[in-house]
Amino acid sequence: MTTQEVPTSQQPLNTETGAAIYSPAILKLYNFGVLGLSNRYLWECPTETVLLPFFKEHLGLKHLDVGVGTGYYLANANLTPSHQIGLLDLNENSLRTAAAQVKQAKVSTFMRDVMLPLAEPADTGFDSISLFYVLHCLPGTIDQKETAIANLIRYLKKDGVLYGATILGDEAAHNPIGRLALKLYNQKGIMHNLADTLDGLQRMLERQFQSVQIRRHNKVALFVARN
Repeated sequence: MTTQEVPTSQQPLNTETGAAIYSPAILKLYNFGVLGLSNRYLWECPTETVLLPFFKEHLGLKHLDVGVGTGYYLANANLTPSHQIGLLDLNENSLRTAAAQVKQAKVSTFMRDVMLPLAEPADTGFDSISLFYVLHCLPGTIDQKETAIANLIRYLKKDGVLYGATILGDEAAHNPIGRLALKLYNQKGIMHNLADTLDGLQRMLERQFQSVQIRRHNKVALFVARN
């Protein structure tokens, strides 16, 4: 399908709560707590055997990582001097931490909010764009999160790929610990995904891309989108 106009809301959605949590102290615990314990036991989607291989599979030479966390995926992606890496995040702590993990490749950082109209990017034509654990942190419904996808398409080259992973909401039938965490994170404004579904994600991406592939690994949806 062709790119369509994005649904809009009456008021701007607040993304700062989800981004602000990533303090230097939290980032020091992130790999162990989120990528280690939470992915394995809450969302049942192990980082090393599922998410990291998926990240590396679609990584292009010129790549934009959105919602960078600690830079774990890039640090373990076997980057070379031929890679050009862009980092886009609203949190300065995350950008600084992730940039330090890019040892071999050239790196540029963009401190921006993907839910707001982006200024013309300083760098475009990325072969790949990744959004790992970004969509479930964005405010609003899955349709409102389409704003972020539409904004990011401007960074992507014509034959590039946008891919990522997001934790599904109530429909995923979370285990007891996962249900508790999901409820707490949504109450705190860290996540906004109770109503996020696999079908909703598929429809949203298909409004922006010609080809969309989604597979579910337990509580996480892994998606790949191309034009």
